[in-house]
Amino acid sequence: KELGNPAQVKKNGILSKTRVYYYKLDNETYLQVGLKNKQVYAIAFAGSVSSQYTTMKGARFNMSSYEIANLYGTPVTKGNSLIYSERGIRFDFKDGRLAVIRIFPKSSK
Repeated sequence: KELGNPAQVKKNGILSKTRVYYYKLDNETYLQVGLKNKQVYAIAFAGSVSSQYTTMKGARFNMSSYEIANLYGTPVTKGNSLIYSERGIRFDFKDGRLAVIRIFPKSSK
């Protein structure tokens, strides 16, 4: 399915070739697609408690970091984020609740 025109486009830096495209999926959820040199480098979903989207393991918006760690195991923590590089997923929290789910290439070990 085509996403159509983005709701917003942000350029990172004046000379940067990095752009983030924001697509509204429904009233509660946005899809963010990060492109660098015309290639996707990350995909993120931003939502609220009413968002219908969940991960395959059952993570959903507004969960606590404790609930996410119970689903995914011990993370690397950085600021307000839980990072699972070996799975290619990062969870960002606002006010202690899941606000953004980021997908990126898995790291190889």
